[in-house]
Amino acid sequence: MLYAFDCDNSLSSFPEFQSGEIINELETIAIDILEMILGDRFRYCPQVPLEMICSRPETFTRLPIELWKFWVSSRVDITLMERGYCASRKAKLVIECQSHWHDRPEVQVRDRKKARLLASVGVPLVYLRQIDRSTLLSFLHSQWTKRSLLQLNYPTRTDRTGSIFATLFNTVDS
Repeated sequence: MLYAFDCDNSLSSFPEFQSGEIINELETIAIDILEMILGDRFRYCPQVPLEMICSRPETFTRLPIELWKFWVSSRVDITLMERGYCASRKAKLVIECQSHWHDRPEVQVRDRKKARLLASVGVPLVYLRQIDRSTLLSFLHSQWTKRSLLQLNYPTRTDRTGSIFATLFNTVDS
């Protein structure tokens, strides 16, 4: 069987391509922690297009061009949906992993727009702030020696400087 790109040796016209990562380290850690906490009750889907979560009715014909561009080009970092044969395939929770990049004013505008779109369809959004490993290990060690990890008092969901664990446990307990 011949493919279109085989006919003219067009693979040689892409010499700079290489296999890339499909998920970053913070997203991988977050999914691992979610799986430890929630088990297999949910599917953990990385890099889901915003237009899949916030779909439009077929009768709706036009969006303002800037909103449409944002809607079709944006993705969310992690989406949780129910697992099971007859389960809903709609998003139950969205997690956005925040690095120092999200401190920039223009990125914060995009983040707020994404949050408003998700709120408009009733999908909860949780932010995870990236922290360095030594801070995380120090936090875990200090808390683990004081009491059980699940009994900790964590910062509120709106505390964007909290740890990965703080944000996740606060959401799960709510």
